[in-house]
Amino acid sequence: MKPVDARAGKVCSNCNYRRQIDNRKHCPSRTCTWWKCLRCGASNDEAGRNSVVDLQGRSKRGA
Repeated sequence: MKPVDARAGKVCSNCNYRRQIDNRKHCPSRTCTWWKCLRCGASNDEAGRNSVVDLQGRSKRGA
């Protein structure tokens, strides 16, 4: 079972910016549940994973 971040769906798990009502999907797929943060641009999913930080909280930018 995949871990679920307590912040999932409420705030961006990269920058902790609160999810806004006008956040957009990260892609045009009708079934996609990922959303893009308006502040940092990270894509977040319903479990709290995102496109910028790995599950251990390390930034992927420096890798």
